[in-house]
Amino acid sequence: MKLIGLHIENIMGVTAVSIEPGDLPIIKFEGENGAGKTTVLNSFLACLKGMKYLGSGKEALRDGEEDGIIRVCLADPDAEGFDPDRDTLIVERIINKKGDRLKVSSPKGATYSSPAAMLEKLFSAVSIDPEGFKRLDDKGRIDVLLELTGEANKVKELDTLRDKLFQERRDINRDAKEYKTKVGDAMVSGTDKLGEEKKAVEIADMLDAEKKRVEGLESAEKRRDEISAEIAVLKQERFAKEAYIKDNEGDSNLVGLQMELSAVDDFNQGVRSRNQAIADVIELNILEGKSQSLTGQMEKIDSDKTETLKSLPIKGVTIGEDGLRIGGRLCGDLCGYEVIEIGMKIGAAMNPSLRVITIQGGEGLDDKSWAKVEAYAREHKFQVLAAVVVRSKNDKSENSFYIEAGKIA
Repeated sequence: MKLIGLHIENIMGVTAVSIEPGDLPIIKFEGENGAGKTTVLNSFLACLKGMKYLGSGKEALRDGEEDGIIRVCLADPDAEGFDPDRDTLIVERIINKKGDRLKVSSPKGATYSSPAAMLEKLFSAVSIDPEGFKRLDDKGRIDVLLELTGEANKVKELDTLRDKLFQERRDINRDAKEYKTKVGDAMVSGTDKLGEEKKAVEIADMLDAEKKRVEGLESAEKRRDEISAEIAVLKQERFAKEAYIKDNEGDSNLVGLQMELSAVDDFNQGVRSRNQAIADVIELNILEGKSQSLTGQMEKIDSDKTETLKSLPIKGVTIGEDGLRIGGRLCGDLCGYEVIEIGMKIGAAMNPSLRVITIQGGEGLDDKSWAKVEAYAREHKFQVLAAVVVRSKNDKSENSFYIEAGKIA
């Protein structure tokens, strides 16, 4: 089906716009910025697919107005056996400040029950905006393509999981970077490098015992002198002390023990450093393993999304770490018209019931591109609705609708 009539009244900046495009393959709404061109296109989409294209009823209404209406007439006059009374659909969305109401009827006034479900079944994927598709970044393009496959909810869950995995991998890679800095080039491996710290307390005990021995020696020597003075009285005690002195004579080992204790501290510090290096290497290996595992899970999600895109009417669509590729080329490397052509192919193929594609920002296309758009539209029998900014009415294209101050001028 194609657009055979469009009427918009009191919607945003539009006062009243009514057109019957006839056989035009490209229906351009031209005018200066703020004239209401984008509102016309969004109103067409809102009438068929819901108010998400315009906002709430209160937001959608023209200032000072209580109600508005969008009426879209659809038919396929070229179809064999076409009967305008039987085969024409009139879709109306009546809007007020409280909300909106949808009505689908025939030219003779017969209405259809469950109009929203009917439209959803007929026009499951109102076409994408090829020019808008060109302006999107890779994530936006991927979202649009996946939306057209009808697997939007599934893909949203995949994206949520992928974002979680990406953040987890980012944190792990940050930690791994810190461990790489700590480990440096000296990679330690094997348990032969593990050291056992000496127990400094044992040396300290020996030192304490030696101190006591020396102190006892000094005390004995002093007492020996006293005994010598009192030899007559303390002869027996003198003999005992001299025996003690004889048993404990020898050079003091205090300095040696102190040096050994200091050396033990240095040795133990080296052992601790080596053991920490081994632990850092082990932790680094664990982190890198986790990072690789997360990367694998993310690649699986990208693969699942790529598999979903195979239902689209374009070949060679893949999703990877470097972005969206079409036909082996990064989408960002495609020229302007190539991206628009992809959008038109998708719009035409994914929307067999409604043969209408919208282009916002059509001023971005040059004459050569417009000629290609028109040729493609004629070949595949669909219409293009386009909003195009021009500086004045004198700049309008042939067979276009010039909008000024919210109405056809």
